[in-house]
Amino acid sequence: MLFRKVIRDLKQNAVQFLAIYIMTTLALVMGAGFNASDTGCYESAAEYLTETNYMDLAVTGGTFHYNDIAMLSNTEGIRYVNGLRHATGKTTLDEERLLVISYIDGNEVSKLHYVAGEEYTP
Repeated sequence: MLFRKVIRDLKQNAVQFLAIYIMTTLALVMGAGFNASDTGCYESAAEYLTETNYMDLAVTGGTFHYNDIAMLSNTEGIRYVNGLRHATGKTTLDEERLLVISYIDGNEVSKLHYVAGEEYTP
């Protein structure tokens, strides 16, 4: 008896049932798509940060010397320290332009991510 009543209600409300079914299916597909996108972003970011050994902390100053870098590398809990130096100048090839030169002591912290070309040698 109950089964016949369910069938009768489904026949009378077939359009509403189909609409709810379609909306539920679309919501599930969209939710799974967003979840897959987020998971892919998190995994690729984690892989990139691990591969490049991205820095945990940046210490900056105007007058760092090799002694300061050695002191930081001897501090407990610090595995790698790289120095990064910047210098500015001017170039006058065709017109006067600002020139910024950067020098990296090593390639242990925040390693360069190679896509193509020759690897960095300190």
